[in-house]
Amino acid sequence: MQKVSQTLENELREYLKGLSLDILQMNFVPLGEESYCWKVETKTETLFLKYCTQERISRNLSKINSLLFSLSNYDFIVPPIPINGKTEQPFKEGYIYASNFIEGKVQPMSTLEIPSRVISRINAIMAQIHTFKVDIEGFSKENFNYNFREEYTKILNDIDKGKEIPELTSKDVKKVDAMIVKLEKMTANFVKNSPSMVLTHGDITGGNIVETKEGGIKLLDWDEAKIAPKERDINFINDHPAFEMEVYKKITGIRDIDQNLTEYYGLVWSLESIIENSKKLQYYKEEYGTREYLMEDIIDSLNSF
Repeated sequence: MQKVSQTLENELREYLKGLSLDILQMNFVPLGEESYCWKVETKTETLFLKYCTQERISRNLSKINSLLFSLSNYDFIVPPIPINGKTEQPFKEGYIYASNFIEGKVQPMSTLEIPSRVISRINAIMAQIHTFKVDIEGFSKENFNYNFREEYTKILNDIDKGKEIPELTSKDVKKVDAMIVKLEKMTANFVKNSPSMVLTHGDITGGNIVETKEGGIKLLDWDEAKIAPKERDINFINDHPAFEMEVYKKITGIRDIDQNLTEYYGLVWSLESIIENSKKLQYYKEEYGTREYLMEDIIDSLNSF
C-alpha cells in the first residue's frame, strides 16, 4: 500500500496554511502510483487534494482543469476547486490541485469485480465522453511516442551500475523486452495508418469510479485525459460481461472497434506500470509502499502479456 512520509505531509500542511486554507483535519488516502492524495477538511468544505510530481501529467494540468470546468454540467464530473484563486499550485517538485471530496463507494481495482450495474453506467458515460468536442488549444493528443525502450534500457544500465532489483528475474527482464518489441511493431503500424481519435479519459479503473450515496456515478482522476483512439478507454472495461458494445455504438454512432488498438493500450498500460514500479524499486523510499506491493504490480502486468 502506498504511504506518505510525515515530513512531506507536514510541509504540505504548512504550505496550505500559507495559501489561507484553514485546515481542521487532513488524512492521507492511498489511491495509486501517480499522485499522493488527501482528504482535507476545512471550516467550509471537504476537499480531495492531490499532489503530483509526474511531469507528463503536471504539464497538462491547466488544460485538464479547463476541460473539467467546461464539462461541469454533467453529473459524472467533479470539477476542480481553486485554491487561493488557482486550480493548480506549485509545491516542491510538482503541483497540488483539489476538488470536492465525494462520499461514496470506490469500486474494486479488478474490473471484473465491479458490479454490472456500475459497468453499464460507465459504458454509457464513456460513450458520452467520446462524443465531446474539445476546443482547448494545445490539449494533449496521442502521438504514439512511447519511450519505453529508452526508459527500460536506463533501468538495466542502472542495474549494471549497482542499482539492483533483486526481485526481478532474468526471465522477467526478457519478458519485458518482448513486450516492448511487440509494442514497437504495433506503434509503427499506427503511426503509418493513423486511427480516428476522440476525447478519452485514459484511466477508467475502479479506483476512479465512485458510486455515491444517492446512487450516482462519478468518474474521477482525469489526469491522463487526451485526444486518442477510443480503444484507449474501451480497453479498461471491454472484458466485463456487462459491457455492451451495442449501447456504446448507439450513443456514439461509431461502428468499428479495432481489437489491435485495444490490445495495444493494454500493453501500454502494463509497460507503464512495470517501468514506474521498477524505478521505485531501484530508488526505493518507504512512501512508495512495500517492495512486495510494488513487485506485485509488476508481476500482474507481466502476467497480462
